[in-house]
Amino acid sequence: MSDYRKDVIISFITWNNLNIKNIQTTQIQTLRERANYIKASLSNKTIDELLQIAKMYLSNTSLLAKMFAKCNWKKEEVDISNVSVVMPELGDLPKEALLGNLKDTAEFVKNHGNYESSRYIYKLMNICEILSDFPPILIDKDCHNRRKCKKG
Repeated sequence: MSDYRKDVIISFITWNNLNIKNIQTTQIQTLRERANYIKASLSNKTIDELLQIAKMYLSNTSLLAKMFAKCNWKKEEVDISNVSVVMPELGDLPKEALLGNLKDTAEFVKNHGNYESSRYIYKLMNICEILSDFPPILIDKDCHNRRKCKKG
């Protein structure tokens, strides 16, 4: 099985470099060109170099930083109804919005546009064509529960 760790870290860094939080209306082609340029400039970096760059966007104690360093990564399709949201926080959304499955959280965001995180998600709908270039990071429940990753 391939370890997609490098791909995941490059996607994470690229997404953060695109600074999409501040977009109003952006040409999809321009975003895609910027993303491709960033990804190409990172492709020859080692995992350790990429981890150092990724840490600029994460606290050293963040779960994601630890997972980038220690987890094995794989690409697979999953049934969205089986995806739980087990994050301690997500922007300014209240904890109760993050306790159910992903569909429950999406429904909360849909019905509560008064949160900054909800408004950000709605902005992303304007660039949905490029979002497919950035697959979501899903954390295996066993990995999350133990706060460390299984090998294998």
